[in-house]
Amino acid sequence: SRENLIACRLSSVEEIARIIGADTLGYLPFESLGELVGHDGFCSGCFSGQYATKIPEHVEKNRFEGKVPKKKNAF
Repeated sequence: SRENLIACRLSSVEEIARIIGADTLGYLPFESLGELVGHDGFCSGCFSGQYATKIPEHVEKNRFEGKVPKKKNAF
């Protein structure tokens, strides 16, 4: 989620650099991200806010934990 990204919580590049202990800090252009990673087939939702699928509203830790029913006569 966006609130876990440091740049969404802090107001300046200088402040972020100070907190993470960097001498300098800069951002690469978002428009060049595909070129930088070598392809365009990736999700950039964390950077752009445009996700390929709907963001789930219910994100409990154990939401997928449960028994899968056994199939009868699989063949």
